[in-house]
Amino acid sequence: METWLLTLTHGYFYTSVLLIHDSTCDRWYMSSERRHQLEHNELAVWLGKVNKSIEPHSKPIAAVVAAAVVAGIAWTFLTTEQLAKRSDATLQLIQAAAGGDSEVLAKVGDTYSDTEAGSWARLYQGQQLMIQGMTALYRNREEAEILLSDAKQALQSAVNSSSNNLLASRGHYAIAQIEEALDRKSTRLNSSHANISYA
Repeated sequence: METWLLTLTHGYFYTSVLLIHDSTCDRWYMSSERRHQLEHNELAVWLGKVNKSIEPHSKPIAAVVAAAVVAGIAWTFLTTEQLAKRSDATLQLIQAAAGGDSEVLAKVGDTYSDTEAGSWARLYQGQQLMIQGMTALYRNREEAEILLSDAKQALQSAVNSSSNNLLASRGHYAIAQIEEALDRKSTRLNSSHANISYA
């Protein structure tokens, strides 16, 4: 086993390398410590070159990084705010639906008009107005028509503001019920007037 101390120079820099010769297989080995130092030095030189190459562009790069950080913070804030708004809308919808007050449901629909809960609030509002209108239909025709017209408007608004298939199905069904009820009552009234005139 032979050892040699080899001095390498590179410009103004130099380093010593310990070489070990294994006579059994006729191979030379570099000491692991010196190999690690050389690899470290090569990495430092490469990093220095990279740093020098990007130095003229450091300000634009910093501006882009800063903009990305600000955008990330803004996106996180908006996402959190939207989640909080949806949660609040759902809670308000549950409370309003339990009360069955069409005016409270209308308020929830207007306040959270850009949420799914707002669309459901309009649907429930329309259903409540439809029930009131159906009840008044044989008692006060004028009042019934106003209630059913408001119901139809709320239902149509709910359908238009959401892509939910279940909501759309319920909304269209309720609108069809309103139109059928108005048409049926109108037909009966016309028939009654005709009989009276004939008599």
